[in-house]
Amino acid sequence: MFKKKYLIIFAFTVLLVSLFSVSALAHCVWVELPAQTSLNEEFEVYAYYADPDDPMEERDQTELELYIIDYNGEKHDLDLSEQSTYYNAFAELSTAGEYNFILEREPNRYRLQQIRDFGKAVTLAGNSLNYSYEPAGIPLEVQLVESNTINEQEVEIVVEVLYEGEVITDSDIELFQSLEKGLITEAGMAYEEIADVEISEDGRTTFAINPEYNYVFETDYHVDADQVEDTGFFIREVRFRSTLFLPAAQ
Repeated sequence: MFKKKYLIIFAFTVLLVSLFSVSALAHCVWVELPAQTSLNEEFEVYAYYADPDDPMEERDQTELELYIIDYNGEKHDLDLSEQSTYYNAFAELSTAGEYNFILEREPNRYRLQQIRDFGKAVTLAGNSLNYSYEPAGIPLEVQLVESNTINEQEVEIVVEVLYEGEVITDSDIELFQSLEKGLITEAGMAYEEIADVEISEDGRTTFAINPEYNYVFETDYHVDADQVEDTGFFIREVRFRSTLFLPAAQ
């Protein structure tokens, strides 16, 4: 009787661990902030670790690092504060230009695989600036390369996925759209998945979006461990995951 009870408890524990692991494997990190900010004016930045279309109350905590890459390519660290289902930070930019906000998760191991997560969002500080379409230089990056306004409710955008600066085609891109229109005013925006497509053969993948909504692009890329530094013992593969946050037009 005792042995049977022990086996039931053990099986239940294994099931819980398995479910948690599968859930975590579907997670990614992303960072939300306005598309444009005023000089010398503080604004709030939000960081998440979850699957974007999961219920907001199920978003998790993990080890995250947030930093800015400025228009000169210099890195500036930001302090993240932990909240119940997200992290936040405050930033103030004093010089006009384009700023990449980069979110990184501490590398994690799952069996013989290491997972490395990155998220990116871009803001323009100051007036009369245009997006440069230049990558930030993170290991795996979803990069906006072109945008064309069709009408007030439709913009055609083209993205590429870069691994170590080179365009890749052997992966796919998931696109999540916010359930509500409008700018980010507080933490906790809900999303739904609206597309999951293979990257085009030429590397340039086109999406039609409504600029009144917010979007998260997500992709991943698998690399043999011997091609990556600092993987640790017995790691056979490194899985890179990366997101691009595209905010609603202001």
